[in-house]
Amino acid sequence: MKISEHNVRSFVEQLLTVDVISAKPLASNRDDRHWNFYVDTKENPYLVRVENPLAAEQRSTRLADEEKILRYFGPYNVAPKFISSGEIVSYPAIIVEWINAKSLPEKLLKEHLCKIVDFI
Repeated sequence: MKISEHNVRSFVEQLLTVDVISAKPLASNRDDRHWNFYVDTKENPYLVRVENPLAAEQRSTRLADEEKILRYFGPYNVAPKFISSGEIVSYPAIIVEWINAKSLPEKLLKEHLCKIVDFI
């Protein structure tokens, strides 16, 4: 992974004009998944997701599609609220609100992601 905690901190501080306390990679990060970072600030915690080219190719999931889903469902409290997007070291990245909840089962996500994107 070419994304450092420093890269993530700078990205969040620049886009949100906040002071970042810490930016930690999540334990779920793997080579075949998008990279996730928990970012703590003085105001709110955030989740930063960075698009991994291998995950995008193998799983056909792009953060641009995820952004559409979050923008649509976030206001209804069905998904985390989308905050901002940009690039970290030339990789697409999004910032969403951090929520303390269980994630959806992987099977549900794979079966329904395309239908949700089509719906939007």
